Amino acid sequence: MRTAQKRFEMEREQQEYAPRYSLRERIRHAIVGVGCVSIFFAFWQWWALPQWSEFARTAHCRTVLGFAGSSVMLYVVFVAVPLAIAISLGAFMVPAALRSIRARQYPPPGQKVHGKVRIRTGRIAVVSAAGDLALIAAFVGIALWGSQQPRQILEQAQPKRDATCSGVRSESPKAIASLDGEAMREGTLSAGGTR
Repeated sequence: MRTAQKRFEMEREQQEYAPRYSLRERIRHAIVGVGCVSIFFAFWQWWALPQWSEFARTAHCRTVLGFAGSSVMLYVVFVAVPLAIAISLGAFMVPAALRSIRARQYPPPGQKVHGKVRIRTGRIAVVSAAGDLALIAAFVGIALWGSQQPRQILEQAQPKRDATCSGVRSESPKAIASLDGEAMREGTLSAGGTR
């Protein structure tokens, strides 16, 4: 009698909860996730951030593919970053959300999960899947809103080009640093490095 009741409870739990990854799969996903985050953090910390900081320091003096460096910098912050987040999340979330909406079940049938997740059906499943799509749409909306911001900011800002910018476009970062050093001695560059 107890085995029949236990089997019934297990079948009911399998019907109520989404299938879970095995312990081995969860450990593998954790190792891969930590590895990817570590690689990204190392890349950001030791290469991308120093490059970005150097570019930002002299952006008003540079051009990138014919565009002013300051506008490139603003478009990266206001448009490229939100779009990159939307594409990264969307690659995983959109297919699952569309399957959930079609099946009216969240998480979609057959999708494994890491934790104990109760299966939702009907309207609540569609709303949950639509919430995932809304998150992606929010980042796309931020990018669309952000596409207008650099133009407005640049129209309000006065060009900050001075004698230290002459020749910066074609010179190396070392030459830029030496120009900034000369400007610092002459008093045309503030101690904070802003112009």
